[in-house]
Amino acid sequence: MNYFVPNFGLDQNVQTTLDNTNLAEQITGHKWQYVDPKDRPKANKVDYYVPNFGQDTEIKQTLDLEAKAEKKLNHKWNFVAKKDRPKPHELDYFVPSFGVDADIADTRDSETQAEAQVWSTRLGSQIGKEQAAAQIEKDAFVYRQDAEKLQNGLCNSQAPLRHFVGSSKLFEHQHS
Repeated sequence: MNYFVPNFGLDQNVQTTLDNTNLAEQITGHKWQYVDPKDRPKANKVDYYVPNFGQDTEIKQTLDLEAKAEKKLNHKWNFVAKKDRPKPHELDYFVPSFGVDADIADTRDSETQAEAQVWSTRLGSQIGKEQAAAQIEKDAFVYRQDAEKLQNGLCNSQAPLRHFVGSSKLFEHQHS
């Protein structure tokens, strides 16, 4: 088949991954090298014989502690197989969204500010203050966009919000 495919440029997720890879390489001082699967070392053997040395000491200790607890509490623990358990309560029911709780929003803001201060100092010492400031500003821009979407209730789609590009902690939020 021969048909026109429009070029909308590099996908934002791909660009974010490339930015994060570049940043990690700068921080660690190590450049990632792709190795073709045919050039990789052979995998370790699987399905080999494992000798039976009897019950593991940690298993013995666990069973002993269980027996002591049952005796002390005068209660016998009876394991019920999954197939024999009663049906669980209904899941996947509708829950209305009233937006983000004010305390949670304040906590997120505080965490973001603290994280930015620590991140700025560490990152600045590793890649330089100017590059660190640029990366943090880029992260803050993406975060502000996502926060506005949450605040305005615009994230009711199935698409997750973007995450902090340079942060050590991913922030993804998705409404159902």
